[in-house]
Amino acid sequence: MINTTVTLIAEDRLEQATSRWWLPIAEAWTTHGDTPSLQTLTFGGAIDKPGSVTGSAILLVIAGDGSTSDLAKLVDRLSARQLPLVILAPAHPKYEAYKSDGVIVETHEAHPEAIASMLYAGVARQPVIESIRSELHALRRAQTGLTDHIDRMHSELQLAALIQQDFLPSSLPVIDGLDFCVLYRPCGYVSGDIYDVVRLDENRTGFFVADATGHGVPAALMTMVLSRALPKTDVDDHGKTRIVPPGEAMARLNNAIVRQAASTHRFATGVYGIIDRSTNIAKIAVAGHPPPLCVSARGAMETVDGGGPMLGVFPDAEYEEIEVTLGDDEMLIIYSDGFETTFPEANADDHERRLPSARYLERFTQFGEKSGSIGIEQALDDLAVEIDTQCGSLHQLDDLTAMVIGGRRFAEIRDSLDRGQAPVPVRSKAA
Repeated sequence: MINTTVTLIAEDRLEQATSRWWLPIAEAWTTHGDTPSLQTLTFGGAIDKPGSVTGSAILLVIAGDGSTSDLAKLVDRLSARQLPLVILAPAHPKYEAYKSDGVIVETHEAHPEAIASMLYAGVARQPVIESIRSELHALRRAQTGLTDHIDRMHSELQLAALIQQDFLPSSLPVIDGLDFCVLYRPCGYVSGDIYDVVRLDENRTGFFVADATGHGVPAALMTMVLSRALPKTDVDDHGKTRIVPPGEAMARLNNAIVRQAASTHRFATGVYGIIDRSTNIAKIAVAGHPPPLCVSARGAMETVDGGGPMLGVFPDAEYEEIEVTLGDDEMLIIYSDGFETTFPEANADDHERRLPSARYLERFTQFGEKSGSIGIEQALDDLAVEIDTQCGSLHQLDDLTAMVIGGRRFAEIRDSLDRGQAPVPVRSKAA
């Protein structure tokens, strides 16, 4: 049984409106339970002070034509209170426009029992309405808190990305006889990949590519440790600067990561090498990373095999130094394992697209041949476009890094393009 209050709003003469409209309705209400209490308000009072309406249901009686604008204002304010509203008005189409969810419009000829049932039904649903209103209020508060949290995370990730950018070289050195270019594509705000190229002396240049396990901020923090912990030079017993050989540098980096991995359980793969521009001989150490590729502009490809375990797994691990002589029309490609899922097989489904595929090796061969005509930098830009056609830049499965070191002919193509001249292409094997 529901005990409640109904608010009667009439234009004037509240006693007359109560006698004519409310008393028959109250008498009919007895079939539903106890008669509700009554609150009366004038039309003008309800407009001026909509908060004075305290009932659980509203009966609005319109005796004459009245002001359409005032009526619309009042109905809007009452509807905003989400209280059941029954309007009794003269039979005229203009009043039908006020019908909506929670607003019933009837003529003066409506039977009191029907009006009582309408008001009772509105009152009976109010506990559900109030419960929904409370839940919506709680959801809005939760949504506001969640939105604020997401915005804060968004800002923090943007800041993390900017900080990580500071650990990357702002530009690559321009070296006579060699051409260094990099394709760097994080799959999110921050990357688990990192790279570096630094001149060590007049002839020798160090290059480094590493891939921390995992994704997101933890992997990105690991890359910063890798970047700072790799020893490229040190001072010998005589106080002279010494270039640390790649094998020794990776062994020392591994021990540094092992000491930290005991608490963080973070590991990484990497390649560190030093190339001498006077001989184009590169000495390379590989730590559990995909082996570098030696690709020719004439369409040949060789894998640079050898190396040691991942960084951070085994203390005092040793890393073999591999020596590679870079031909004039050859390039070294050091890449992260994200490329293994970048070019899926044709007609692969969603699951198969996430599986490793060797098709990237074909792309690297084509990339080498293309670079012989348009240069490494432009060929890398074209490769980035092709990657986007495979899965879209917003659906990249893993971080992508490819460092390319081109021999003398590629350096000549770069220099020609810098001077605005058309380069002389390297002849392919087909030619």
